[in-house]
Amino acid sequence: MDSAASLALPPSPISEFDGVSESTLRQASSPFDNPDADLILRTSDEMDFRVMKVVLALSSPFFKDMFTLPQPGSSDRRGTSLSPMGSESIPIVSITESSVVLDPLLRICYPVESPRLHQQDIALIGDVLGAALKYDIDVAISYTRVCLRKHLASCSGDAVAAYAIACQFKLDDEARFAAKEYLKLPSPGPAVPQLALLSGMDYYYLLDYHKKVSDAVVSLFRKAEFLHTALVNLSSSNHPCLSGATEPYEWTDGKSIPYLTHKWWQSSRSVLTDALKIAPLSNEIIALATIAPHLTTSGCDHCKNRALLNWEETKSKIESAIRKEVSKVELTLTWR
Repeated sequence: MDSAASLALPPSPISEFDGVSESTLRQASSPFDNPDADLILRTSDEMDFRVMKVVLALSSPFFKDMFTLPQPGSSDRRGTSLSPMGSESIPIVSITESSVVLDPLLRICYPVESPRLHQQDIALIGDVLGAALKYDIDVAISYTRVCLRKHLASCSGDAVAAYAIACQFKLDDEARFAAKEYLKLPSPGPAVPQLALLSGMDYYYLLDYHKKVSDAVVSLFRKAEFLHTALVNLSSSNHPCLSGATEPYEWTDGKSIPYLTHKWWQSSRSVLTDALKIAPLSNEIIALATIAPHLTTSGCDHCKNRALLNWEETKSKIESAIRKEVSKVELTLTWR
């Protein structure tokens, strides 16, 4: 039997509804306290949401099908009852979601201000998304998926949790977005409750993605092309602070070529690559504060002045080169 049929609306007295006492029930806030409502959604924490069937039917094929099903007799009770309203009674549908989840879900459907779900806890976003998928509410599915990405954009620390939620519901774009945000964190990342949602293979591929990207970004700093393009503004090639020792850089044909580089860059490169290996997309690594101590130690005013003058452009070029390397690495999705 399909899920809509299991929520059909039989006429049964409220006193016989799952043993719920009127004294334990709570009423949802506006606009879900409408006395003209023709349906009550009763949550798992015993809060009544008085809603209009037409709004639910327009938002959800699930509810539309449920409302058009022939109503069974009073002896066939399937989680519904009737609530007395003066001389009339309206159906009650008991749902498994809590009021904390149902409230934002309904506000997305109703012609009211949508909830700022992206500012909420990642677990709540996942629960609302799950309910939207369960009840086939397209507008809420789209909205919560956007909220998941917006939340991550301002809170990359929730990347593992968001990835787990995306994998649970097999959402390609959100899984890839979360995995990319995860690159801002050290691997394996925080232990979060949502890890219980992940299969071993999904988690393995997340860790594998992080390692492959880290390796690609670190290798970027050994390429001659990167040295010539991203760092061209930091110092001239003929300068007294050039180190007496050469460093190997890989050219486009795969051959290793020795380069005479500046003292400050040799020490800076080592610090940068060590940090990027841990968190390859961290916002804090490619910063003037990272290389400033090495510029100071070099004792070269010319290098310091050029670095300060051209840093923003150089930073942009380095970050662009890193993003290009990241884009070359594919995340494996087990459902694909």
